[in-house]
Amino acid sequence: MNKIPIFFCFDKNMVMPAGVCITSMLLNKHTNTYYDFFILYNEENLSSEYRSQILKIQDFYSKDCRVSFFNVGESFKNAYEVTIVR
Repeated sequence: MNKIPIFFCFDKNMVMPAGVCITSMLLNKHTNTYYDFFILYNEENLSSEYRSQILKIQDFYSKDCRVSFFNVGESFKNAYEVTIVR
């Protein structure tokens, strides 16, 4: 088994694209690959409602991946941020 750690950091605005990315990785992986997804988040920007949407992917692909969330609080408060203009 080839276990690959993958790190993500996103907010509520990127839940759908992140879910699509994770799902695509799982659909196209080699049979011997297992993904260990680590998602860094801040409760203010990614509530439990949004995290539960990502966990549905883990439920569906339980033998192929694990999703873990790590609340980083204000650790990245002054970090560079890409803003999507709508």
